[in-house]
Amino acid sequence: TYKDASATTADWQTTNSRAQLNKTFFGSATTVSVSPAGASAVLTAVDVSGSYAYIAVLNTTTTDLMIVDLNNTSNVYTLDLNTGTRARDIKVGGNYAYIITDTSGGSLYIVDVTDPTSPSVAGSESLTNGGIGVDVSGNYAYIAADAQGLAVIDISNKTNPGAPVYLDTTAAGCASSVVVNGRYAYISAGRLN
Repeated sequence: TYKDASATTADWQTTNSRAQLNKTFFGSATTVSVSPAGASAVLTAVDVSGSYAYIAVLNTTTTDLMIVDLNNTSNVYTLDLNTGTRARDIKVGGNYAYIITDTSGGSLYIVDVTDPTSPSVAGSESLTNGGIGVDVSGNYAYIAADAQGLAVIDISNKTNPGAPVYLDTTAAGCASSVVVNGRYAYISAGRLN
C-alpha cells in the first residue's frame, strides 16, 4: 500500500492475470480492475505519483508498464520496453519512472513520464543478471540485483546512466529488495532451502 502527502493511497492484488487497484481518497475507496495484454502477465509492483498509479508488469509478451489515471480509471496507458525481459519493480520520482527488469539481459529503464499519457524510454543501463527491486535517492538508483547483490547506478544523466557498481551481498543471500533512507540502503537478502 502506498500513501502520499495528499492522503491518496493505492494498493493492488493480482488474480488470474487481472489486477485490482484499490485507491482511497480521504476515506472513500474505489476498486479498479485492470488487465494487461498477454495471458502470462503478472502485476509485480505499484507506485503512485500525483493522480497516476504506475504498475510494473512481469510479462513475456507486450506490456511492461501500465499507468492508470486515478481521476478517471478507465484511462490506462501502456509502454512496451521491447526487451523480452520482465518488469519486476518500479519507483517514480519527479518526471521519471525507474523500472527494473529481471533475467539475464535485464536492465534499469528510465522512462520519461512528464506526460503520463505518452510515456517514453529516456535511457537504460544493463545489469549482469537483471534485478528484482529498485529504489531511487538523489542521483542514484539502488537495485537489488539478486545473486549480484546491490547495484548502484548514477542516474544524473537520464539518457546515458552510468555503469552499475556492485556490492556483494551473497554472504547473506541473494538481494531481493532495497529501500534507501538517508545515508543507508537496506537490502533484504536470503536463501530459500
